[in-house]
Amino acid sequence: MHDRSFTIPALVVCACLASSPSTAAETSNLSDPGSIQAIGNSEYDRAVERYQQKTVKKIVGGMLVATPGAYPWQTSLGVARIPNPAQAHYCGGSIYDAQWILTAAHCVKGVRPTDLTIVVGTNQLLADTPRRQVATVLYHSSFDSSSLKNDIALVKLAEPLQFSALVRPINLASTSNEDAYLTPNTEDLIITGWGAEVERGPHAVDLRYAMETFIPTATCQLPLSYGKLVTESMLCAGIRGRGTCDGDSGGPLFIDRGNPILFGLTSFAKGCAETLKFDVFTRVTKYLDWVRTCVTNPASQSCHRN
Repeated sequence: MHDRSFTIPALVVCACLASSPSTAAETSNLSDPGSIQAIGNSEYDRAVERYQQKTVKKIVGGMLVATPGAYPWQTSLGVARIPNPAQAHYCGGSIYDAQWILTAAHCVKGVRPTDLTIVVGTNQLLADTPRRQVATVLYHSSFDSSSLKNDIALVKLAEPLQFSALVRPINLASTSNEDAYLTPNTEDLIITGWGAEVERGPHAVDLRYAMETFIPTATCQLPLSYGKLVTESMLCAGIRGRGTCDGDSGGPLFIDRGNPILFGLTSFAKGCAETLKFDVFTRVTKYLDWVRTCVTNPASQSCHRN
């Protein structure tokens, strides 16, 4: 469900704590594109295909380069067997606490912890950017990959983060936050991601951002938009000619009015920034209990483990 006629987007960022660099022998072996196999996850497999075919990602609408440290909660999900973080990147996420990353279920379904690496604390994915190992991958047990209902997941890091100016969590929205912040006049929703590659030296990628307008659910459910595909557990946002695209899935939709608040996780859009085909996000407030349950009791039935 991620072709050009119905594109599921993705976002990302990153930064610091001990990670285990590959040995020279491992790097030499992993840099052979033929040694890396698809695993059945469309987002992940597209990153593998790009690496093998030496192509790059694209994004739409003149997104601006983020200043260093601007979005310290953002993370990059990468293909573990691709040694360069810029090429490995395929989805985004947000830091929930010292060990858990919040992202989209379609980014991790079928992805084992050993398939995945995480980058935090930097706005550039450079060849020498440290990457972190993953201990656990969980996604909503009622996730539907065809409709993208319940498109939410948690990734547990093997080692906890040390918070700093470049690495810190973002607060999850409450229903009172939605009532206060999300109105037809809300134009300061922010999306961030590495959905486009900007080369600054070999394979360097800068984190990018854009502002979007809140779109009421009733508008997003119009027949010329998404109809019944959009549910009350989703949020819509967008501006004509601008939006998320490949490489932005799982990343944050948030407002920063001095206290950053996470409202959504990038889930899908038809094409990239098409008229009336707004960006659709998993609505964080509908999953607050799920997040708390899976963090405190990962063995819960509602938390599917890969």
